[in-house]
Amino acid sequence: MKITEQPQLCLSGLLLQNKSSGEYTLVKERRVYRRSGIFEYSVEEWETIHEVNGYARTRRAHQGWGAYILPLDVKLGDRVYVDDLLEDSVSSKFWYSVVAAVDGEGIWDGSSIKIDESLYTRVVIVG
Repeated sequence: MKITEQPQLCLSGLLLQNKSSGEYTLVKERRVYRRSGIFEYSVEEWETIHEVNGYARTRRAHQGWGAYILPLDVKLGDRVYVDDLLEDSVSSKFWYSVVAAVDGEGIWDGSSIKIDESLYTRVVIVG
């Protein structure tokens, strides 16, 4: 199986520095939503030090493919647990953060495991 990056797991942000205090902050964009409302990091007050780009799932650069090992007695339509997903899927989102799925369940279709991504819609973040 060829592993490809998913656009919804691509992350970006800005490393800003306050021109008067020297304080640094890392934000998704200059206008951010906070509990108190929208806050803006103005160009007049905050200098862009670096534009940050990343990916929500860490993986070694040489890992462009992978395979699952199945039990010999797996039958068509069996639901299987996958401890370490090869596919990149979003398990949850909250404000500006995205969390990649690490494990999951899927259905064996005779040639591959179709991951059941509906399980990730049931995730609730508390705290």
